[in-house]
Amino acid sequence: MKIAMPDLGINGLKLFSKSLPKTSYANENLPLSGKTIVVDAGHGGSDSGTLGLMTGIREDVLNLEIATLLESNLKKMGASVVMTRTKEITEALRNERKLSFEERGAIIEGSDADMMLSIHQNFNEDSSKIKGVQILLRDKEYLDIATQFQNTFNNALGTRLNIIKDQYAVLSFGNQPSFIIECGFLSNAEDETNLQTKEYQEKLVDILCDEIQKQLK
Repeated sequence: MKIAMPDLGINGLKLFSKSLPKTSYANENLPLSGKTIVVDAGHGGSDSGTLGLMTGIREDVLNLEIATLLESNLKKMGASVVMTRTKEITEALRNERKLSFEERGAIIEGSDADMMLSIHQNFNEDSSKIKGVQILLRDKEYLDIATQFQNTFNNALGTRLNIIKDQYAVLSFGNQPSFIIECGFLSNAEDETNLQTKEYQEKLVDILCDEIQKQLK
């Protein structure tokens, strides 16, 4: 049976604004009080993203798990958080379709955010040895922030990855600093295993939140 889908076009994004309010803990003493952050869980719906080499884990599943943890931590730090994709939206989409870049963009541009982070997983077809978190950006205006993110993850994880700058579509919306956080390589056995554990996901989110706090203070 084909499920009747709501209008998820640009004019239909009121669905998201109603179900995904800017939420935070109202406490001016919290480190991110007054800041708004968009968290984009990459892929979803009919778009699974990449797949784990060993277990076949879907990227979009990991993205949403990590993005949800990030949302929770940021709210505890006082931030208002806008999610472009949640479990409810993912279930509504099922395998019928995926959120378009324009739909994600409408959410981002309507958020008046201080920062946007798009959560993804990496894959390297040439080497199974490459692992770790990698930061992607579009505008060299925010190169210093991206470099600090990358250095922090490299130091914490013992990796030596470099940032990548390219014309990524999801980073083109709004005027806020925007970054893709590639949380690990699903082509690497260690990363693929670690990324499926709550402990490792929390470790990555804790590192990211500490760095966000430093950049937005």
